[in-house]
Amino acid sequence: MAEWPEVPLPEVLDFREGPGILAKDFRDSGVPLIRLAGVKSAVSILHGCNYLDPDMVARKWNHFRLKVGDVLLSTSASLGEVTVVGDSGVDAVPYTGLIRFRPADDRMLASFIPIALTSQSFKQQIQAMGAGSVLKHFGPLHLRQMTVQVPPIEDQRRIMDVIGALDRKIESDRRVIAKLEQLGAAILESALDLDRYALPRWMSDRRLGDVLAVLETGSRPKGGVTASREGVVSLGAENIQSAGVSSVEAFKRVPATFAATMRRGHLQDEDVLVYKDGGKPGNFIPHVSAFGHGFPVAEATINEHVYRVRGVDGLSQAVLYWLLRSRWLDREMRKRGTGVAIPGLNSTNFRDLPVPELQDLSLDRLNASLPALLAAMLRIGTESDRLKSLRTSLLPALLDGRVRVREVSL
Repeated sequence: MAEWPEVPLPEVLDFREGPGILAKDFRDSGVPLIRLAGVKSAVSILHGCNYLDPDMVARKWNHFRLKVGDVLLSTSASLGEVTVVGDSGVDAVPYTGLIRFRPADDRMLASFIPIALTSQSFKQQIQAMGAGSVLKHFGPLHLRQMTVQVPPIEDQRRIMDVIGALDRKIESDRRVIAKLEQLGAAILESALDLDRYALPRWMSDRRLGDVLAVLETGSRPKGGVTASREGVVSLGAENIQSAGVSSVEAFKRVPATFAATMRRGHLQDEDVLVYKDGGKPGNFIPHVSAFGHGFPVAEATINEHVYRVRGVDGLSQAVLYWLLRSRWLDREMRKRGTGVAIPGLNSTNFRDLPVPELQDLSLDRLNASLPALLAAMLRIGTESDRLKSLRTSLLPALLDGRVRVREVSL
């Protein structure tokens, strides 16, 4: 039996979904319109935002403006992402699909709201309503039917001390990975001879396929795969975000007997992974990540929608990773994967991607500096995933009384 009472959510939380705003109302500057990318960003809530005319906001959307400490929950696309509004988000407006939460009375601390919204009980209610399955959206109508656990204020503070310590470390890891990602990109760019348009000079006699030792996909059994604790992990589109970063909690797996028969698609340390199929019709969106050092798991295969990529001797996996994640090759992949009914990048087009000119001295410098960054990102990602797993198992125990907050120390 739960230690704390379940209270109808609207009794203790004030919430409002952001407005639906048409693209024609976007401006080049003005009041930030917070998007899902900002909620998910490791750097800034303003990442990927649009802008609105201040006068129009004052007339139509002033009551949607955000305050410090407001909590945002994503309710479509990446369901269940939660972030707290800081100074940079003050007076911004959240877009539709993002719901703003504040305390409705003095029974719940504002700082406890993210814990309530990420609790297992809250997630189970979402699943029970079918949100995130056939319909990828839930909103205020669903929230009015939901409950939240409300401990006494003093216990809220104690739970926040425990979970907050984990959250701060997870957030710190996320920011370090983001900074390492940016540092690697800057090191690569510094080694290239860019023209006045900040574009690299491409090699005239070589293509990407000339510097690859491995380019292959994996497979899965007929009937597909499901989330399970049995078998060998099979990584697919949902797992390809970036090195050290993954939002997936439950991995899909193939039977061990099937994995043993796979001739391709078994992953090795520091394999670069590219999601080769994706986006909307006529708009291919590539994703590049990496595997290894325990991230996202110690052993895995890939399915038929993911490329496993390795470079030839003399080209480190880290250099290959940042090349494929560069804005130049991202643009080239989008061009080659777009224009078909089902967006995707076949192996011929992938091998035909251009390669920037790199002097031997510059390549040696990249091979010496980038591998340590990639390895660090993967190791930190592994640590972060373990902390997330600990948080996931500890929070329900704290909320239902199996673990008393007075008994926990970190």
